[in-house]
Amino acid sequence: MNFLDFIQQQIKEKQDTIEEVPSQIKEEEPLNLNENLDVSDNGSSSNEEQLYEEYFKEKPSLKATYDDIYEKLKQNSPPQTELENEQLQIIAELQAKLVLQETELLILKRLNQDLKNNQSHQANRIEQMQKEKDVMTQMKIGYDKKFQKLDEKRKIIDQNQRIIKKLAMSTSNDYLESAIKRVNQQVKINDKVQILKEQPLKENPQVRKLSNQKQVNSFRNNKK
Repeated sequence: MNFLDFIQQQIKEKQDTIEEVPSQIKEEEPLNLNENLDVSDNGSSSNEEQLYEEYFKEKPSLKATYDDIYEKLKQNSPPQTELENEQLQIIAELQAKLVLQETELLILKRLNQDLKNNQSHQANRIEQMQKEKDVMTQMKIGYDKKFQKLDEKRKIIDQNQRIIKKLAMSTSNDYLESAIKRVNQQVKINDKVQILKEQPLKENPQVRKLSNQKQVNSFRNNKK
């Protein structure tokens, strides 16, 4: 196997074995949060930034990845000339960039899935809150109807009380007028009896009749 075949084999093996995020290499480069993640201004950007930082803590740096790949390539096939060494360095750099891209892609996939799960949870919570709001709205409508019926009953009761009061006042006035009429009638009878008493009995045969009528009226008044 010549050197070029070896390099191609190394690239192929590296592409086939990159399946998960390397955890042995720590992040050394500063993160650009807006480079690979579209952070919106809808109120959840802080959570997304926090998740982004958390997931990219173990992202390997380009230099550390390059050094690791270069050392492995050099051990497997030591370069014999300066040109071979430069070619080895170029291959190591390309593979390191490829590793970082694939690693970042895996991180973004995991992050995207977790964000979807989080959004799904928030959507379920919003749906639950909407259902609770609908229930409260229906309860309010029911209470409003009950209060409306109670208000209608109160108006009917107030109207009946006014009618009863009016009837009571009317009945009282009628009773008072009737009593006054009876008193006036009694006074007239008493005056007439007194006049007849002052005249001789023979000339006034109605004295006894009027006296009896007075007694009857007095008895009726006492019964009332």
